[in-house]
Amino acid sequence: MMQSHPVLVFLLGTFALSSIAFALMFAIPSAQSPEGMPGLPIWLIAIWSPSVMAMILAYNNGHLSSLLGRLIAFKGLGMSWVIIAIPLLILTAGLIISWREVRFDDFTPRFVLLLIGLNLFLGPLGEELGWRGFLQPSLEAKVGWLSATLLVCVIWAIWHAPLWFIASPQSEIPYFIFCVHVLAYGLLMALAQSVAPHSLVPAVLLHLLFNVTASVALLSNLAGSERWYIATAFPYLAIAIVLALLVRNDAASTVGELAPSF
Repeated sequence: MMQSHPVLVFLLGTFALSSIAFALMFAIPSAQSPEGMPGLPIWLIAIWSPSVMAMILAYNNGHLSSLLGRLIAFKGLGMSWVIIAIPLLILTAGLIISWREVRFDDFTPRFVLLLIGLNLFLGPLGEELGWRGFLQPSLEAKVGWLSATLLVCVIWAIWHAPLWFIASPQSEIPYFIFCVHVLAYGLLMALAQSVAPHSLVPAVLLHLLFNVTASVALLSNLAGSERWYIATAFPYLAIAIVLALLVRNDAASTVGELAPSF
């Protein structure tokens, strides 16, 4: 089954692992936040389920080093850097509009490094080997770029959905607004891969910046989580749609050509 139906194996394994974590979150109220114990290790099971399954499939077919190598493939990213900069541009616009309210007193170099490191480990590294490294190109080879991107977005949103049934940090955001962000993020990361299909660096950096900019908005007093996500949902989506119309004309189906064989 692993050889003949890798996408199905990936999805079953990813949701099985994350379901174990979500069940523990339901059962243990103190585990409903990743801050501290026992929440952190339980959240890591869920967060890393996509990448763990992608690595298992890649190892089974002798392609693990190739998959991991895409995490450090910085050459030839080209126009993807423009897409990567979008979260920073949106944050900058917010800071300019509300500059009188923002406070950066706590943003020491150590704090900034810790913020980036935690967000990198508790998000993109645990997810992107799976979602954009395996699932996106695998589906794209079968159904095309747009259908694959939309399918990944739907799966990604469903995978997160249990967090709205517990007192998690994500539950502060209206689920519909979160889904708008998922669609915008999914489009932007898929577009970045269209430009640089040999690399997962754009997807990882984008995912990191989506999370970090939201954290900066909260911690700098720019906006709370709910307000930030509501205010930026449709600007993100509008930018993603415009770029999709522009970029995809020049990057027809390059990701599908590099679909993983595992």
